Amino acid sequence: MFLWLRARARIESLKEGDERVVEGRVVPRREIGVPGTQLKCVYYYQHVDKWDRGARGKGRKMWIPVDAQEKAEGFFLEDGTGRCWIAADDRRLAVSGGAEETGPLGRKGTQRFIARLVRAGDTVRVRGVVSKPVAAEPGAILVLRAGGKKDRLEILFRKRGK
Repeated sequence: MFLWLRARARIESLKEGDERVVEGRVVPRREIGVPGTQLKCVYYYQHVDKWDRGARGKGRKMWIPVDAQEKAEGFFLEDGTGRCWIAADDRRLAVSGGAEETGPLGRKGTQRFIARLVRAGDTVRVRGVVSKPVAAEPGAILVLRAGGKKDRLEILFRKRGK
């Protein structure tokens, strides 16, 4: 909570075992696609609605929620002093804010989506525990991962990249 008020550390000053807040630009190693769209990002939360009749099948039509998905991919964070790896895991991730995209799904226009995204070039603030990389992560740089008091990796979306 109040991640935007926390003091930020420079990436060059990170030490293993510390819980830190770092702000920088998102640089993806691999981007993921949002299902049913052409959007590419490193994190998304997508909510899908369907235009149909109410729960009992009578009455007027309305937008009914049918699906919600969340997915994250690890990414690099650069702040001008260095680069670190953000170990984003869907189950232990808390994201506040994000660029929002909306639009229709399917050819008939009977479904719509609303998605919150974190894309390449966006500026974010991340809070996590500094550690060494494990097997699947890029070596030779430090990693921010879930841990600490809340046992979650927190990401606060600051501004959209170009």
